Amino acid sequence: MKVGTYGDLVASVQRLQLQLKKAGAGGGLGGLEGRIAAIQSLLLSPQFGRALAVYNKIQTVRCRTTPRPTPIAQTALRDCLDAIGNSQSAYAVELATLLTGNTQT
Repeated sequence: MKVGTYGDLVASVQRLQLQLKKAGAGGGLGGLEGRIAAIQSLLLSPQFGRALAVYNKIQTVRCRTTPRPTPIAQTALRDCLDAIGNSQSAYAVELATLLTGNTQT
């Protein structure tokens, strides 16, 4: 699955969080649920929305064809992937796919 918009990413995280809540704390998912909640909180924060808008505007103005992620963004991405990496949940796999840009399923 390929996500086209910020809204799709937020919806995917919300679906993942809902499925984790349905699964309950059993099976070692309690820690993962908290981490996904933190990701959702970040995505929905006004500061993130403003930062994303500024970033998108800069990218539009610069017209870069192949943007390179900063080391901080790479570290944040790696931390997020590590947090969900041990989960066998289809939603966690979907989120990892979205974050890595891998469109093959």
